[in-house]
Amino acid sequence: MKKTAMALSFTTAFLSIPALADVEGIPNLNHVFLIMMENHSYAEVLNNAPTTPYLNSLANSAGNAVNYSTNIHPSLPNYMEVVAGSTYNIVGDPFPKWRGTPAAQADGINNSPVAPLTSLSIADQLNGAGKTWKSYQESLPMTGALNINVNPGGAGGDLYAVKHNPLAYFASVQNDPNINNLIVPDTQLQTDLNNNDVPNLSFIAPNQCNDMHGYTDGPCAGFTDAQILANGDAKVHSLVNQITGSSVGISARMQLSWFGMKTTLKQDQATSPQL
Repeated sequence: MKKTAMALSFTTAFLSIPALADVEGIPNLNHVFLIMMENHSYAEVLNNAPTTPYLNSLANSAGNAVNYSTNIHPSLPNYMEVVAGSTYNIVGDPFPKWRGTPAAQADGINNSPVAPLTSLSIADQLNGAGKTWKSYQESLPMTGALNINVNPGGAGGDLYAVKHNPLAYFASVQNDPNINNLIVPDTQLQTDLNNNDVPNLSFIAPNQCNDMHGYTDGPCAGFTDAQILANGDAKVHSLVNQITGSSVGISARMQLSWFGMKTTLKQDQATSPQL
């Protein structure tokens, strides 16, 4: 029987590489689903059952890993750690320097654009091992993501943001159209599930109104923190139902880690401002 793992991550320090390893005591999983959520601490999510009932039910009925924390603020360097084990000395949320552009435009706030990274990511490791992967990005307007930094959601709100799509920063992904096309809108997930064609690793990033990030403009402008949390809870519920309701997800195994990039060290320690 195929085995499937689902990771609901509130910290970008979670690494799913060991889940694919065939070592003693760790099953050789056929499918791993990593759902990236952020910006709220362990306590804000799991001590808030009225607002996040589904996430609390998962934490109470499945494994709950509590020894994960973020490494740095804001988003991008933590996402880099997830897919490649390094921050690459990135200290902000710069756009990538896209292939074929002699000069790339910074986001005007953080450090200069990141040149395509030539080191190995989990995508390279999976490709080299004959395994498959896809990055499912909600609100990404087209397959490939090349040259797409944001996808405005109205009134200045950026629903899709490349800072939550870390594999797009790597040269091996940018330079090969076949590999670049493994970054897809999240609507492709249901199609792949229906066709029993999901990869070994599914990296799933909800948009900024649904990943608990929240945004000051756009469709979730003016949302209270409770509404942002409820949005994320509903999104995870929908995604888990999609996966477990498919033939791929029938034997899904849940691994939960509950932190957010709001926390500086541990879930019960001091917090920094929202990203």
